[in-house]
Amino acid sequence: MTKPPYRIAIIGCGRMGRMHTARLHEDGRARVVSVFDTDPAAAQALHRDLAPAAAIHDDVDALLEAGGLDAAVICTPTTSHFEQVRACRDNGLAVLCEKPLADTAERTRQLIVDSQAGPLLVVAYQRRSWSIYRTLKREIASGTWGPIRAVTSHSTEYWQQTIAGTWRDDPQINPGGFVGDAGSHKLDALFYVTGLQPAQVFARSDNCGSRVPIVTA
Repeated sequence: MTKPPYRIAIIGCGRMGRMHTARLHEDGRARVVSVFDTDPAAAQALHRDLAPAAAIHDDVDALLEAGGLDAAVICTPTTSHFEQVRACRDNGLAVLCEKPLADTAERTRQLIVDSQAGPLLVVAYQRRSWSIYRTLKREIASGTWGPIRAVTSHSTEYWQQTIAGTWRDDPQINPGGFVGDAGSHKLDALFYVTGLQPAQVFARSDNCGSRVPIVTA
């Protein structure tokens, strides 16, 4: 990559796209030079509020063809991640992709294989860098507390009340519901902290009136 400031594309101009744009601006080592969204109003709003110098695109291929980029931050719905990650990396861009990386296990594994060569690919599981999870991981690995016998995790968020009318309440775009989207942070933290991998998985979910699973055990 070139030296800072790095030239960044924001792919997906919703809440997470806006958050990443704001944090990149605060950091100062990068500048958002291109934005994409299928919703013109979302792209215009991000451009107006946070990245007035950025070019606006309604097509990812056109954004990539325009060039002048070092990296991309992908904040689109989960079902778009696989193709967009591949397209960006095929064009030589480092990629930070919002979680989850893809919408199926097969596609996720393929992107992991792809990432062994070529531009950097990172998933936004930032909780691994938080001190509380690093401390838990260190303490468990030390053996001071003995072997892990059982793990219980309760994850609750004010989530169902905010997704009506958004892509997160569409089972075709967000097939995993809460546990596949927001809850995937908790699953990643569980595996990171314990160092364990699942041997078998059983789950029961309830949509609780939404179109996607809300409560999962």
